[in-house]
This record gives sequence, C-alpha cells and structure tokens, in this order.
Amino acid sequence: MENYQKYLPAAIAAILILGAVFGSYNTLAPLYEKKVQIVDEYDNVQAKLKKAEESLAVVNQKLKLLKNVSTEASKKIYYPSEADIDNESLFFTLYTDVIDIAKQNNIKIRSIDYKYYPNDDKFVTEGGKENYFVCDLDMKLISNYKELRSFLETLFQYAYYLKFNRIHIEPYATDKRILLTDFSVRLYSHTDIEKPIDIGQ
Repeated sequence: MENYQKYLPAAIAAILILGAVFGSYNTLAPLYEKKVQIVDEYDNVQAKLKKAEESLAVVNQKLKLLKNVSTEASKKIYYPSEADIDNESLFFTLYTDVIDIAKQNNIKIRSIDYKYYPNDDKFVTEGGKENYFVCDLDMKLISNYKELRSFLETLFQYAYYLKFNRIHIEPYATDKRILLTDFSVRLYSHTDIEKPIDIGQ
C-alpha cells in the first residue's frame, strides 16, 4: 500500500493537468470557432466594401462624363402649352417631370428645396425674367449605385434643356451600398409660347 501512496501525488497532479487541459479545450474551442466566424464575416464585409467602392468609382466617372458633355446644341428650352402661364405652373410642370424620373428609378427623396431666378444664371441676367423662367431644384436623395446611375442617365436624356449644378455623393456610414446624394439641377422654361429657339442658336 505504501508503494502506491508514493505515486498518489503524481496521479493527482496528472488528473489535475488533464482536467485543466480538458477545461481549456472546452473554453478555447468555442472561442476559436467564433474567431473563424468573425474572420469570415470580416472578409465578406471587406469584399462588399471593395465592390461598393468600385461601383462608386464607376458612378463618379459617369458623372464626370455628364459634366463634360455639352447638351446645349441638341436640347430646346421647355415651352409652355399656354400663353401667360404663371411661374408656379411652369415650375410644377418641370418639377413633376424630375420627380417622376426619380420615382421611376426607385430614388427615395429625403428633402426638396427650390429657388426661382438664381442671380448667377445668364438667362436671368441677360435674357430677362420676362422671357425666361429659371429655377434651381435642390434634392437630397437615397439610392443604390444602379438606381442613381439610371436616374442621372434618364435626366441627361430629358427632352428639354436643364443644367446639373451639383452632384455630391457619400456612401451611408453603416452600409456602403447605399448612397446619400446632394443633388441640384437648374430648370428652364420660356414664359410664352412664341418663336421656339434652340439653345445653340
């Protein structure tokens, strides 16, 4: 019996060590699995972020092209269908077109503001308010990349002359696939129905 007793401390130590190892395994195994899951999620988020950044670069490139291409030679200023129409009616016609284009492209509008006769426009300073109605339409938009691109391309193809004042894009902080856009477009119309004139003339 005494022969076995001298091995007892070693056996107890071995049991304690095995218990510690087993306990550590049970503790560390779930942590390791969690780490693997977090790494996978991080890689997925990074891949989505890279794709979003690439899409944003494409949108910005298209915006540069839009700004650099002149539409003045091929577009006409909108003419009202009735003479002596008031500014509110002229604005509503053009405003409705822009809003409809936004809706058709699933653009969400956060806010809208407008300003009649901006004093930095040549149609206001040179043409005179009696001949032209001019209005800046300022909008804050929510969309994804595809929707914004389609919206801008549709506006660019709009039958009547308009001017892009400002297009500022920021990805949403918690989801880079969503864009917050500060957008301003200038709308033009004749104030009567006589003698349509091309912009290029």
